[in-house]
Amino acid sequence: PPTTDEPHYLTVAESLAWDGDLRLAREYGGGLYRKFYPADRIDPHVVITPAGEMYAQHTAGLPLLWLPGYALGGRWGAAAVAAGWSVLLLAGLLAVCRARGVGERDALRVGGALGTTAPLLFASATVFTEVPAAALLAWGLAGVLGGPLWTGPLAGALLPWLHPRYALLSLGLAAARI
Repeated sequence: PPTTDEPHYLTVAESLAWDGDLRLAREYGGGLYRKFYPADRIDPHVVITPAGEMYAQHTAGLPLLWLPGYALGGRWGAAAVAAGWSVLLLAGLLAVCRARGVGERDALRVGGALGTTAPLLFASATVFTEVPAAALLAWGLAGVLGGPLWTGPLAGALLPWLHPRYALLSLGLAAARI
């Protein structure tokens, strides 16, 4: 079963997919989270407004990334999209290597070595922010180092939508580009 914040991101994706909004009272109150979290109760990670509306305390960026996959295949569709971000991360690392003048063979060795490390191997199909954030950072660095110019600003713009803690990375990409 999904763990820690993963069921909460999936709950937001559920609300976006079927209600078209970020209000979560139906998903938590009606037990819709049980589609992917096998427990009778879950601690809702929500903020309750003065009007009594329940909204996620997590940003909507990650659920929006997973939304097409979630809408088509539920949790496993979201996991497939997550695995796609792992591929984008490895491609971004190769782009960084190319921008730094690393030969193709050595770049593939680096990508292969990193692709089989425990964090990426085990996090590649989970619904967390780390892999897409790493992919955006890799592509942003590739742009800063002489790769495609649009990747730096795009990565910098998208990172804080995954989680506010990535705003500092966005600022770093912007500062490196100046």
